[in-house]
Amino acid sequence: MISLQTLIQYNDKADIWAANLRFAWLRTANTGLYVVYNELQEIKGISTEIPNRSLTIKYSYLFELLK
Repeated sequence: MISLQTLIQYNDKADIWAANLRFAWLRTANTGLYVVYNELQEIKGISTEIPNRSLTIKYSYLFELLK
């Protein structure tokens, strides 16, 4: 199963927006590849502050020890 999910949020009181993008390429039992991008940015007037960004890559595999 391959999926792409996104979430965008804006807080008008604090003038902050956040975005989350997740790509998943899954096999059985939710094992497989995950790639997640997050960004958080605070807006101050016309100029913008440096955004807080992260990229996470995770691969999980299920081992069968006892058969």
